[in-house]
Amino acid sequence: MTETILAGITKRQPRRGKLEIIHAILRACRKPIQLTHLLAKTNLTNSRAKHYLTHLKQKGLIEEYRAGYLHIFTLTDKGKLVLELFNKIERLLDA
Repeated sequence: MTETILAGITKRQPRRGKLEIIHAILRACRKPIQLTHLLAKTNLTNSRAKHYLTHLKQKGLIEEYRAGYLHIFTLTDKGKLVLELFNKIERLLDA
């Protein structure tokens, strides 16, 4: 019985792919969000998130601005369009 309980606890989730991570970040940035809150919502490490955030900023999908010492991220119009497309694809696959 103990083995059954421990098996459920130690079972690892499959790794997310690049597109799943990008989708999670775009969803989190629908409203302006602090970096620390984004990390918690997307379950990413700081270094991994910064890698993706840099990429998304370069592609013009998100913007970063500072509010005092806080780093705030939000979607651009292009980012909103890409998120909408992600959501449509997700709905089609779930149908």
